[in-house]
Amino acid sequence: MRILAHGGSIKLKDVAARAGMSASKAHRYLASLTRAGWAVQTDTAYRLGPEAIAMAAACLAGVSVMKQAMPMLEDLCRASGRSAGLAVWGSHGPTIVAIEETADPVSMNIRPGTVAPVLSSASGLVFAAYAPRGLTNTAIAMELKERPRRHGFRSEAALDRELEIIRAQGWASIHSGWVAGIDAIAVPVFDHRGRLEAALLTIGRDRLASGAKTDDTHLKPVIDILRQTGAQLSEKLGYQLDAHKSTR
Repeated sequence: MRILAHGGSIKLKDVAARAGMSASKAHRYLASLTRAGWAVQTDTAYRLGPEAIAMAAACLAGVSVMKQAMPMLEDLCRASGRSAGLAVWGSHGPTIVAIEETADPVSMNIRPGTVAPVLSSASGLVFAAYAPRGLTNTAIAMELKERPRRHGFRSEAALDRELEIIRAQGWASIHSGWVAGIDAIAVPVFDHRGRLEAALLTIGRDRLASGAKTDDTHLKPVIDILRQTGAQLSEKLGYQLDAHKSTR
């Protein structure tokens, strides 16, 4: 982004000059970015908006885990035959910070910076199950007010029962939930303190397409690969299973 490259604030004429376009055209682009929250107009210049800052914060939060995860995502993608990704908790919720795609364009609408819902995405359910409730409470409360058909949970008690299952089995899955026609599986990634650092996930075409609750038997090989990779990534971050069994 030209604004960032210019040190955080830049005048319209400088944006136009650096982008090689007329001032009127640059103004139209900046007006659109401003409406979307990616830029903010001051009296004399433009600077980064809240959406850009939020995405940058999420990316910075995931720098350490991303450094360790990036070499593993390609292997996970190849071994599972599915797209693989990493999500951290950003200012707006579970935020995709890395994605490794297969040749299948199933996840083409999911990119770094994409914010997933908590209750209708596999990565979101991992954060709901393992992150401190104070971190996720606001997002969960807002989504529970929505119609249950979107996420399948008619009450907080129903959600709590599902989260207990996720913690017991060590992974979460969604079928045709957040994105119609795909299924997603996610596992937690812990740091050296035993705290949730990220959610590691795989995405593929939903063969069953029958809603959020369904049989995951056909995905067992993928789940096994994902859990193994998640455990390896946690270990790279200093997580020791035996030392934190009592907290899981």
